[in-house]
Amino acid sequence: MAAMNVGDLALAELDRSQVSKIHLKVGVFAGLGAFLDGFDYAVIAIALIGIIPTFHPGPTQIATLVAAAYAGGALGGIVFGTLADRFGRKLLFLLDIAFFIIFAALSGIATSVAMLIALRFFLGMGLGGDFPLSASYISEFAPKAVRGKLSSWVGSFWWVGAFCAMLVGAAFYTFLPPADSWRYVLAFGTLPAIAALWLRAGLPESPRWYLAHGQTEKALKVIQRSNPLFTLDQLQAYSAGIGGPAHDSRPKFSDLFSREIVRSTVFTSSFFACYTLAFYAVTIYGPVLLKNLGGYTSPVQLALGSAFYFLWAIIGSYSNVALVDKIGRKTCLLVSFAGMATILVLLSIVYPPTFYEGLMLLAAFQFFQTFGAGTLWASYIPELFPTRLRASGHGMATLVSRLGAVASSFIWIAAVSAYGLRGAFLVHGSFAVVGIVVTLWLGTETKGRSLEEINDREVVPTFEARTRATL
Repeated sequence: MAAMNVGDLALAELDRSQVSKIHLKVGVFAGLGAFLDGFDYAVIAIALIGIIPTFHPGPTQIATLVAAAYAGGALGGIVFGTLADRFGRKLLFLLDIAFFIIFAALSGIATSVAMLIALRFFLGMGLGGDFPLSASYISEFAPKAVRGKLSSWVGSFWWVGAFCAMLVGAAFYTFLPPADSWRYVLAFGTLPAIAALWLRAGLPESPRWYLAHGQTEKALKVIQRSNPLFTLDQLQAYSAGIGGPAHDSRPKFSDLFSREIVRSTVFTSSFFACYTLAFYAVTIYGPVLLKNLGGYTSPVQLALGSAFYFLWAIIGSYSNVALVDKIGRKTCLLVSFAGMATILVLLSIVYPPTFYEGLMLLAAFQFFQTFGAGTLWASYIPELFPTRLRASGHGMATLVSRLGAVASSFIWIAAVSAYGLRGAFLVHGSFAVVGIVVTLWLGTETKGRSLEEINDREVVPTFEARTRATL
């Protein structure tokens, strides 16, 4: 049997390793970015209760404000993702949090809707940038047997953040008038962001990124943190380099559309866009829907009602964590899209429901959307790209999905104007149906497979593949 080089051995060691403190630490610190992302994308829904009587924006301004952070996220996802493939995950991991701290704090002192829209756009750049970084980072650390579970766990932090945003909103609206509360609600996110920046400073670089860039000894030092038995003597027993063209040229954005990669690019961007088109407007305008149903009317009641259905989003997300390595990513995504479409059709049929019927249907919608793409963004998407393009590929999917969310905000208003709320539910439900078609057509199951096995065009073959080839 031919000797394996140290790159093969290191990657095999990553896939065989047991879950340890370093994996949990990486998961939590990566998840903090998802928490902040969820907090600030959701918090605008409850902040609108105070923003509207303060600035009296028109419908178009409201839609633009709701969409501003997602528009910034579209740019941030592709910019930060591309830079992370060139310069490493850790550096960009810190920079995107700095964006959040600065622009979240400034949002609390905005003096006009136009200023708030601009600040939310730049805030969104940092938020969108963290999506590909968090997902790529945890997927490159996790052992293959539990990679889906650990990565989806990172994705679940998004919904904990959204839930906390509603609780923070309820707390401020309890003690302060709406005209003051919204400012504190928007600025509050700087506190966990500062903590996240401090904690992330001690994280190691991704060992797979090191290997893909020829920095083998640095990769092995990181691997030793989860497997101390992987020693320098083993390093010296094998060839020092992993070789391959990835060391001779930098990854290019155009590589995402090469013959080998384009299917992954089209699939991940398409299903993520279908998800945000179906999900975003229904969720962000949720407090308004609850208010129109007449059960909750005060800002505190609306925040708590929204917290209830975000609690079901958390339950759906943890259900994905429990099942994703058992039934697979593709199955979870299909169940999710089917559930979302069904709930939106039911809302169209029964609208206007009673308040509690509406609340439970919105809760069920949240459960199904997080059982799929709402959590799988952290586990499924990064698995479908090779290491040298992983953050770029996720950044591309983030770009398209954020544009879908921007469109969703305006499509909802246009659909309500043209067809009423019943028609609006059907319009957004149709995007979930398209998501089913895209997943059936282009989806690839990845459970139980190493990242290198999934991406057989990866520069470094897996331990198992090299072994089979030399028998």
